[in-house]
Amino acid sequence: FGLHTDSSHRFERGVDPELQIQAIERATELLLQICGGSAGPLKQVADHEALPRRIDIPLRAERVKRMLGIDITHTQIEGYLRRLQIEYTGSEGSWTVTPPSHRFDLNIEADLVEEIARLYGYNNIPETLPVVPQCMVAKAENKLHLDYYKDVLTQRGWQEAITYSFVDPALQEQLGFDRQSISLSNPISSEMSAMRTSHWAGLIGALQYNQHRQQKQVRLFETGLNFIGSGSDIDQQLWISGIAAGEYWPEQWSQSRRKIDFFDIKGDVEALLTHTRACDQYSFRSEPHPALHPGQSARIYQTDEAVGWLGVMHPELEGKLSLDGPVVLFELNGQALIDAQPRRFQTISKFPSIRRDLSIVVDEAVTADEILRVINETDHKTINNSWVFDVYQGKGVESGRKSMSLGLILLDSSRTLTDEDVEKTVGHIIDALAEKLNATLRD
Repeated sequence: FGLHTDSSHRFERGVDPELQIQAIERATELLLQICGGSAGPLKQVADHEALPRRIDIPLRAERVKRMLGIDITHTQIEGYLRRLQIEYTGSEGSWTVTPPSHRFDLNIEADLVEEIARLYGYNNIPETLPVVPQCMVAKAENKLHLDYYKDVLTQRGWQEAITYSFVDPALQEQLGFDRQSISLSNPISSEMSAMRTSHWAGLIGALQYNQHRQQKQVRLFETGLNFIGSGSDIDQQLWISGIAAGEYWPEQWSQSRRKIDFFDIKGDVEALLTHTRACDQYSFRSEPHPALHPGQSARIYQTDEAVGWLGVMHPELEGKLSLDGPVVLFELNGQALIDAQPRRFQTISKFPSIRRDLSIVVDEAVTADEILRVINETDHKTINNSWVFDVYQGKGVESGRKSMSLGLILLDSSRTLTDEDVEKTVGHIIDALAEKLNATLRD
């Protein structure tokens, strides 16, 4: 019935299956001593197949020495076993031990070593330094530990948080992740009755705690497992996530005050992705998320596989949680960060680079990422760098379109590029942008 009684306290630690025979023999002995008479035959009914069996345990003197750091003679060890009423066979430093039926705690060799140490006397065991082998361990160049990324975020002004894996199911449901959560059968409280499917639930609680205590700058990240599934089918995934809110700069004279925005945190996420040495594989695609602001949310992809989210918290959710926004959140699949590209040496070209600027007009829905991908896929060998440095909408640009100005750095490591080479490459880029993104040169 789950009641805590003297009986349960005694027998929950096990019952000696041989105790009954000893008890009835002792009771018979007392009756004969006090009352006299003679004992009749003992009738026993037992299901020996269901009774627990005593398991033989190997014990080695070498193992005792290695665990305790002292030399104990074979004679001493055998003496200790006899004092413990433990049956044993063997000699010369190797024994097979059968523990008594009432010693439920003796199951492995380490348990026997502990008993030997107890009888030898803990205070008699001298202090000795452990022997640590000095050897170089090979480190895979294409694997990076999450501690590496923790350092990156810490250097960029973030602080690590450690929150409970148990979260409020109501808050987790508000976040809107399409992930099946696991309910606890014996929760600490109703606010901690589900296993987290995202770090965001715990980080939001940490942000609330800090903002309620007048903290104006909060940037917290957390690494750890998320638990998705049900029953025995549980998928434990390693993630790194973050939440940020408040002022971007500490109060000072040289910078005007402003709130953290989407692009501040996007820069920090890009810094993480850069260290994988495969940042060209990652892209930010505008996608809606129930917990994020429409138009200020992006899903992070590694090639075509979704590996995370980035965005500003939805104003409606922000109001329900009484947060001082804007609040920016991100999460990244830890495995995507651990699997990095090996380092490759590339010589610096001794030939001069050439810069060309382009102004193109594209549809309003076209992103800078799409434009840069088309450029890099067109002539990746010659194009050393490309970026967007201006976006314009208004007079001179038709409705539904926008003007974007691009900077291009062209470089060849084997020779100096000629004007003809540059014009040819730029022409290929213009043709590709026109074909894939319906782009035109701005007059």
